[in-house]
Amino acid sequence: MNTAASPGRKVLLIGWNLASWQLLNPLLDQGKLPHLQALVEQGTMGNLKTQRPLLEHVVYNSVATGAFADQHGVLGPLEIGPQKQIQPTGSFSRRADAMWDILSDQHRKCHVVNFPTTGPAEKINGIFVSPSFFETVPGSYQEKFELPRVSVHPESQLEELSQFIVTLQDIDSEIMSMFVPRFRELDAADPKLIQIGTAAAQTFSIHATATHLMEKYPWDFVSVSYDLIEILGKGFFQYHVPPTTNTSTLEQENRYRIAVHLFSEVVNAAAMLCDRLLGRLIELAGEEATVLLHSPWGILNQNDFVAIDEEEGSDYLESVYRGEGIFVMRETDMPRDELLHEISFLDICPTVLRSSGIDAGNQLTGSAVQDYTEHHLAPKKPSHPKNEEEDGASLINELQRGQSLSFSDPFLEKPLRHVEIENLWTLAAVQLASGRREEALPLLLRLYHANPLEATRGYMVAETLYRTGYLKEAVALMQPLSIVYADHAVGQFMAGFVALNHGSLDQAKEMFEAAEANNPPFPILFYYLGQVYLLLDLPERAQRAFSRFLELDPCLPLAYLGLSESYLRSKRFEEAAESALDAVGANFAEPAMHIALGRAMAQLGENARAKEAYETAIRISPNHKLAHDHLEWLEQYSNEAIRDSTKHTWRSLTPPLHPQMGGVSRNVDKIKGCIEEINRERNIFLDALENMDSHLEQELAARGVQATLGSRDTELNSSNLHSLKDASDAGWVIRPAEPLDQASIFHMSFASIFTDVSEKEIFVAHPVGTRKLAGAVMLQWTLDQPCALRLRFSVGKGAEEDSVEIPSEKIQMWLLRAALARALSGGAEQVKFTFCDNFQTFPLHDRLLALGFTDFKTQEIYQINSERTRDIGLGLLDRYRKRKKVPADVRLTSLAETSFDDADSFLRQWFADGVGDMPGEFHPPECPVLLQGDRIIGCAVGYIKDPTTFVVTRIAVSPEYRKGWATPWILGGASKVSAEFGRPSLEFVIDESQYDDWIKIARRHFLAERTDTMRTMLLHLNRA
Repeated sequence: MNTAASPGRKVLLIGWNLASWQLLNPLLDQGKLPHLQALVEQGTMGNLKTQRPLLEHVVYNSVATGAFADQHGVLGPLEIGPQKQIQPTGSFSRRADAMWDILSDQHRKCHVVNFPTTGPAEKINGIFVSPSFFETVPGSYQEKFELPRVSVHPESQLEELSQFIVTLQDIDSEIMSMFVPRFRELDAADPKLIQIGTAAAQTFSIHATATHLMEKYPWDFVSVSYDLIEILGKGFFQYHVPPTTNTSTLEQENRYRIAVHLFSEVVNAAAMLCDRLLGRLIELAGEEATVLLHSPWGILNQNDFVAIDEEEGSDYLESVYRGEGIFVMRETDMPRDELLHEISFLDICPTVLRSSGIDAGNQLTGSAVQDYTEHHLAPKKPSHPKNEEEDGASLINELQRGQSLSFSDPFLEKPLRHVEIENLWTLAAVQLASGRREEALPLLLRLYHANPLEATRGYMVAETLYRTGYLKEAVALMQPLSIVYADHAVGQFMAGFVALNHGSLDQAKEMFEAAEANNPPFPILFYYLGQVYLLLDLPERAQRAFSRFLELDPCLPLAYLGLSESYLRSKRFEEAAESALDAVGANFAEPAMHIALGRAMAQLGENARAKEAYETAIRISPNHKLAHDHLEWLEQYSNEAIRDSTKHTWRSLTPPLHPQMGGVSRNVDKIKGCIEEINRERNIFLDALENMDSHLEQELAARGVQATLGSRDTELNSSNLHSLKDASDAGWVIRPAEPLDQASIFHMSFASIFTDVSEKEIFVAHPVGTRKLAGAVMLQWTLDQPCALRLRFSVGKGAEEDSVEIPSEKIQMWLLRAALARALSGGAEQVKFTFCDNFQTFPLHDRLLALGFTDFKTQEIYQINSERTRDIGLGLLDRYRKRKKVPADVRLTSLAETSFDDADSFLRQWFADGVGDMPGEFHPPECPVLLQGDRIIGCAVGYIKDPTTFVVTRIAVSPEYRKGWATPWILGGASKVSAEFGRPSLEFVIDESQYDDWIKIARRHFLAERTDTMRTMLLHLNRA
């Protein structure tokens, strides 16, 4: 990067990860953050706004580079390496220079300590200490520990800096009591105390390392990041109670009865400790140095505090975190005690460079804060430079696997495809958040059509189509989503969209409100809900909706415009003006923002400022009719005349609101070309499928499969009898699923069809000329074993009434051949197929043998009435309890409350494949788990077969508890839950040779009836 350099100041950049003014203000008011208070009074401050997606690796690399993710190239925690291996992203993944790279090139001395997502340590003009240096927290100094050699650069500093590692032994009672005043009430080995002690030790290590570098070595730039608020926030925000909050409600008493009095101050203590460390850093930096304190995000309000699952890793939940953190800057030439607006996470890098005397010009996406501190409404430069589209296109071209259908897509590379798909969705989200809908749209369409089970992301695609002017295409995608997720926020959101497009405002309102009640993970819902409220003249409700959106995502300028309009219609003109100012600051280049500001100023009697706003809109768009009309109305009518919302003048002077604001795409051929490309890929796929099917038997033989090709039964071995050509000749289509099939697939007998979608492919069957599906086959695998496939079928009647009836067995065989052809082309090693044998209307077993399948397992299916089993099982349990034969430390819970891996390990004592299915297959609330203490002694797992039946696929009880109270408890508990879910039947799939005593109990006590036989067959495709 070419930069202009001049003498600059020393710059100290401090990160308080996950801090927000919402968290800090109560402590500031109480005088508990004196160093932060002093910094605020000496400098400028504001909210730091960060655009979604709120993913750690995306955000912090943008902070470091001043560029969006499609420029710096880091899209998530994982990436594909040069040798086609999955690897963590790190410092070498970044394609753009970070601020310390630019400073080092200009011969500035830099020290970087614990900057998030960096590693290995980077070669800079100074010392770099990556987060991995602080991961190990020894119990004491006597304990031997090793630090990663790549965690420090230069490596020669490793031994010297290792002396600043703080151990758990150093965290004394004084420090611990600061976090947990009553910590002595807990055992010293309590996991929560260890978590707090470990976080404190890491923080002291970071601080000791940073201060040592500042004191001993010369420096021009120091970056030090503290994780304390973030780490303890993940574990303890659920207990965090601000001092002014009343916790006397019953719900809070139930939730916090034990924990709050112990841990309610942990997060506050983290902030106060960070403040103490801040004071020392500022002292070392000196009065002439520039000091910047920042956090790119915070947590939502008190009502949204939840426990964060540690297994989530470092990816922040979009529904919990908001892209609004803190920014404080002290610099001698800048105003004191001033509030700044619209500071972006992209502005940190250029601001640091400017303070250091380096002018990056227009080469960075962000802007230096110094350029607009005194002029809040001064236009910032465009949010993305011209070469950013080229950077995004380069990334898209590199990540091809997830964007297109390929008949020969290797199953072995499915984990790679999963990583690429996740990164591509992130890339699209980055483009959408930065206002580049048209650039994102082709990528979204390719992704969605290549991965049609990604229904939960369908709202992104449909909403982008809608806002880009493709209303017909948007509604076509919304309709199946509204059916698939009729009872969930995604489907209700889509149904609201469809109703809005048809002009049914009341229905749109009803659907959006239903989605709102489900606490959706996408804030855009509240924006559209606000627009519907405005269209229905409900401005007070619109205010709440727009405010909620901005609470979740403060980076959409149109939401400020909607909020200003809501206040204007409620005659709250000062609030309308404030929101309009926010709208102008967020998007200065949009004339509607200035018109909204002018309208609010006119209502306040500030005609000169109103005129200035209208004239600004005209300068931006000289032919903007609405802006010219406003100037004319301002001169002709009094303020009182246009305050009446019933008058035509009020309506005519309202800036266009979305959905009307969606407009028409400027590049109508872009989507057309994309759809043509998708169709070409589908045709290539179908040609390859038909070609492979015609050579299926030969391919199986070539793979070493001993198919019975020499059998005299020509019906079983005729290659044309059930081939895809046979299907085509009969007027049927066998093809891969598409997004428009989602609603039909949803109503089939597949379990959990839209979960774990990276481990599924689907082929569907329907007559030519209609999309009414008659059947489908699902290929499943796991990312751990991608070459071991499992087939599931759902076959029914889908032909039109006036067409020739096709037996379901033919449809099933067509789908089976399609699945096997795909398995062969993708290099699968094994195919497993499980089916009920008794009710087959054709010799499926023989036909599978003819294709090379072998018998693997045969199980019996028993059916039990839920209510009767509940009463009998719990009755038997009650008798055992009265005899005092049930241990007091045993309890019945569900798989939803216990570890899936623990249940799998328990069942592997009797079943080679453990639970047998993927986690997404099961309905955990209906899977009973019997615990003695923390140890599983009994477990049953299964899935919902249909609304009336729950199928238990595995059941086991520890041998020492069989033939007693444990089995009745498991059965009675499972039956009780199923009865509560309204399912009258339980089905058990049991291998009597493995668990014969269960069969006897089920028959004797629970009147179980054998209803069918379940057969599992395997096809091995390994080459000989």
